[in-house]
Amino acid sequence: VQGDWKIRVIISGRYAFEKSKRISVQKYILPKFSIFIETAKNILLEDGVIRAIIYGKYTFGKYVKGNVTIGLWDVWKRKTLQEKTLELENTGYVEFDTKNYTEPQFDYLTEINIIAKLTERQTGITQSYTFKVDVHRQHYRIVIPERDIELRHNKPFRLKAHVKHWTGATVFDNKTPVTLV
Repeated sequence: VQGDWKIRVIISGRYAFEKSKRISVQKYILPKFSIFIETAKNILLEDGVIRAIIYGKYTFGKYVKGNVTIGLWDVWKRKTLQEKTLELENTGYVEFDTKNYTEPQFDYLTEINIIAKLTERQTGITQSYTFKVDVHRQHYRIVIPERDIELRHNKPFRLKAHVKHWTGATVFDNKTPVTLV
């Protein structure tokens, strides 16, 4: 029975002894849990899809069972672009179609948030998690460090350009020409 209780022990006789202890019985709440989203940090809209794995875990490592709502959130216009609902037993897999986002009206799009809200089946407790994804329109980025620019008569004469993946890894391709406009 929930509530505040006092337990009192009395030992009578030759060694008379009395001790009391106050305790509180409260509603049992399952351990806390967290939501995790596994997806690429950088996406290319041209690929046409965002894939993500979603799961919840208790602090002791067991998977959370419940319902999850996953949505793509437009950071700049502050609106939901797409939303899906899944029932989780262990992990969930979701794909969002991004073919429409290559249209000119989405040229402003540089980042999308994936927002997941997981409601635990047993208690109805909800946790949410937001994962930021950077949106790109080119496969690679060209980086020109200032130290690699050679000047003659205060004008750029020679420079070195580094072609990199969005993760920062160097692109090893000796055949494709790079054009700097």
